[in-house]
Amino acid sequence: MYKKIDLRTLSRVLIVAVATALALVACAEYKRAPLWIYGDGLQDLACSGFVRITRDEAGINVSYTDSEGIDQVYRGLMRLRTTEVPTMIDAPMPDFPEPPTTLDENGVEKYKIGIIYDWPNGAKARRFNDRWVPVKIPNDICN
Repeated sequence: MYKKIDLRTLSRVLIVAVATALALVACAEYKRAPLWIYGDGLQDLACSGFVRITRDEAGINVSYTDSEGIDQVYRGLMRLRTTEVPTMIDAPMPDFPEPPTTLDENGVEKYKIGIIYDWPNGAKARRFNDRWVPVKIPNDICN
């Protein structure tokens, strides 16, 4: 009733199965989120996991998890472009363009060069060559 399979035949079948599975997976392109995704009027943000891009006779297919944590799949796109989301961005700058007087009423320097200062409105900057320069903060666009 059942045919006995020898070890050599079994190993050949397994090799063919593994090679086929690898070939199917190799047809897809994977990119690590976070990424901006643009294509055929689509503009979205992939925030977690991987973005999977495949091509078939209908066009380009893309699947990813968006900023709300919802899995998205788009099929048949004619154009697709992805852009990396920077992990660090410039903090908002304070409202005044130049540092106020650098000495307080006792003649002590108020703002020291290189120190990062925070403002109540969320702005951050450091003094460098008598001007304010932006500081880098983590990009929380996906949080």
